Amino acid sequence: MKLLLCVSYSSEFPDNSRQALIEINKASAGALLALREMALSFLRAACAAGIGSPVPYVGIGVGERIPRFELVNFASEPADGVAVLPDDFVPGPMSEDDDVRLEYHRVELSEDGVAFSGLSRYGSASYTTSEIPIGALRAIAEGRVPDIQILAP
Repeated sequence: MKLLLCVSYSSEFPDNSRQALIEINKASAGALLALREMALSFLRAACAAGIGSPVPYVGIGVGERIPRFELVNFASEPADGVAVLPDDFVPGPMSEDDDVRLEYHRVELSEDGVAFSGLSRYGSASYTTSEIPIGALRAIAEGRVPDIQILAP
């Protein structure tokens, strides 16, 4: 399933409005949910031992079972930060000025959802997506369409 996410960025240079495109299937949604539960369980145990942060948030480098996002220019922003795109959606080519290659991908896990982040390969900008709600990930893991906005190309 293709999801369009809003993106925030940090950079000393102005940036064009971009969104993130990420493909999540049943297996990757299940992997994200399992990783989130393991990470938050560890964090809760660390907090109970007095050696962890009480903020329920963990960032982990992305492994091969976790999808990476790419930056795209899309005509509209998702109303609630995340939307489903048609499976046949193919992003158009980006101009050389707009093309940003990302590396150092991370998944940001919290009680409420999962977000993704990455750094630009050539430059100092960091990009973070809006969160995918846990309910939407559970729906994808179960093979259902999540109850979020659906955009037409």
